[in-house]
Amino acid sequence: NPADHVWTSNFGVSPDPTVGENFQAGTIGVPYADVVYVKTPTTAADIDPTLPTFVVIDSIHLDAIFYGIVTDIDTTWADLSGVGLSVTCNNLGDSPDPCMFMSGNAYCGDIAGTPTVTGSYPVKIVVTAYLNFFGPQAVPYEFTGYTLNINPAGVEELNWENFITLAPNPASNYSLISFPVNTNGNVTLDVYNTMGQR
Repeated sequence: NPADHVWTSNFGVSPDPTVGENFQAGTIGVPYADVVYVKTPTTAADIDPTLPTFVVIDSIHLDAIFYGIVTDIDTTWADLSGVGLSVTCNNLGDSPDPCMFMSGNAYCGDIAGTPTVTGSYPVKIVVTAYLNFFGPQAVPYEFTGYTLNINPAGVEELNWENFITLAPNPASNYSLISFPVNTNGNVTLDVYNTMGQR
C-alpha cells in the first residue's frame, strides 16, 4: 500500500541509500518480499532548484530494477528474474500501465519471488520522466547505490547495528571490524563504498 510509507519530502524513492536505507537481504530458496516506494515530483524545480518551475513533470515510469553482475572488467546489468525475483507495480489505477506514476502522487512496487542464486549485487532503479518543456520530453534517470544480498541457506545476515566497532573510520588502508556472533563458524563480510562498489 503506497500509504504505508511516510514521506518527509515532496518526492523521492525509498529505500534511499543516501540515508542508509537498502533492500532487505534474502536467502536462497526462501520466499522474498520487499517494497519500493515512489513519490513523483510535480516540476523539474522540485528536483533541481536551478531549473524553472514551468517545466512540469507529467509522470514517471518505473522501467526496471536491475542487478549488476560485477567482474574485474565491468558490470553487466540484468533483469531481477536472473536471481529469481520480479517487480509488480501499484499505481492505484491512475493509469492503465501499473508502472506509470503520475506527478505529485505516492505509489509503490513489490519485489518478490524466491531467490535462486547467492551473492551480493549492486542494484539500480531505472525510470523515465515525462516532462512538458517546449513539448513532451522523455528523460531517462537512474537511482543507484543499492545493494541486494542473497545469502546461502542457514546464513545469518548481520545488520550494521550489530557491529561493535569499526576502527579506524574512515579508513584508507585497513579497518578492524569487531562484531558478535552466536556460534563459531566462518563469516563473510562485504564492504561497500558510498558509490555501492564492493
